[in-house]
Amino acid sequence: MLCIHCEGETKSQICEHCGEDPLVDGRYRILEKLGAGANGTTYRAERLSDDKIVALKELLVRHAQSFKALELFAREATTLRQLDHPNIPAYYDDFTVEHGPNVGMYLAQEYVRGRSLNAALNEEMPLDRVLAIGRRVASVLDYLHNLSPAVVHRDIKPGNLIERSDGRIAVIDFGSVQEALGGDSGDGIPTMAGTMGYMPPEQLRGEATPASDVFALGMTMIALLHGRAPTDTTSVQDWTIGMPAEVRRTLKSVIAIKPANRPTAAVLVRELDAVLATLAEQSKRSSKLQALEVYASETRAIPANFEWGSSSGRQVAGVVGFGGGLATLYCALMISIHIGFGAVAVLVGFATIGGVRLMLRRHDAEQKRMELFQRGNASMGRVVGVGTDPHELGSLLYYEFEAGGVRRQGSASVPVVINASPGDDVYVHWDADNPEFHLPLPAFYSDGRCTP
Repeated sequence: MLCIHCEGETKSQICEHCGEDPLVDGRYRILEKLGAGANGTTYRAERLSDDKIVALKELLVRHAQSFKALELFAREATTLRQLDHPNIPAYYDDFTVEHGPNVGMYLAQEYVRGRSLNAALNEEMPLDRVLAIGRRVASVLDYLHNLSPAVVHRDIKPGNLIERSDGRIAVIDFGSVQEALGGDSGDGIPTMAGTMGYMPPEQLRGEATPASDVFALGMTMIALLHGRAPTDTTSVQDWTIGMPAEVRRTLKSVIAIKPANRPTAAVLVRELDAVLATLAEQSKRSSKLQALEVYASETRAIPANFEWGSSSGRQVAGVVGFGGGLATLYCALMISIHIGFGAVAVLVGFATIGGVRLMLRRHDAEQKRMELFQRGNASMGRVVGVGTDPHELGSLLYYEFEAGGVRRQGSASVPVVINASPGDDVYVHWDADNPEFHLPLPAFYSDGRCTP
């Protein structure tokens, strides 16, 4: 453990380096120094009463830069005591300890395991991940801003966001928190708190509102997308260039100069949900289009359901032979019983010819279908309806697609009961020379699903 007085490594009840009790208030054992700044030092510590690991913040009065720093430290403890949200570290304890002539202020809270998003500024995060982070933080802000009085964090930035191993985001450091909209301190003089580059213009004047947190979150998302911290907000609108239209529209509203033009945190949650859903659908469709391009460039195997079609010629020959044999047999029979065999023979002949022609047409159609599956163009279409085929033991599929720049519609009898709904994607084959000739891809005939 570390001695709280000299930060020397010790295993004794009395620090061998400074001769002091290394524990904090006799209740907390310091395990590791996590960081230090103008507002104090944070340690990873163990609460001896139940072995719970906590984050212990310390501010020594003699090291405080101003009385305001002491006030903000006390305010953070008061604020955390009132908060209850899964993405805000839980409050455990706050107390003061005298260290000889010095006094230390302490705040114990939940220790969040994860990495600070400040480390992510060395990389460019994927868009969907940044938006998901923004959505989670916006949800926390919505909770804070709807408290009475509203709680304004005033220092939303990557360094105050911890990403847990399960992807959840913890909002930390409530040292700059403002608990009312009308002012910041008892003397009526507003004070500036926050971090340059993330603060909106009004916060530079000491006028922080819930809209200020929304602005800071927008700047945080932009910083994560670009992999670098913003130094100012003057040209920040340019940072959204090149992003998808939905994302750019949302971010531009979030970082609007006038607070009244920014969405509330609750509205931002809904907007980010909608954008994420749109991007997910676009990604899904893009993947299908890529698969379609691969499929269209490959030599396609004839689906098993069409194997009988390729042997139709043999079936036709069999029918012709069998029909002819029946006609001959029947003629002989008629002669033997001395009735008008001529008329009967003519009827049998016509029936045989009609059956042969029907089989030839069926064979022709199947051959064309096989050629279309093997060499036709492929496009992605959309299911517009599914019904029961009254002539087949299967389904009747209605679909639309684009071929040659023209939107087309069609239907197909599918010899299986398919699990499809209007709006589902469907791959369609069509003839480049005759786009009116089109059929859904073999996936429907092989496993009854709408996608390969």
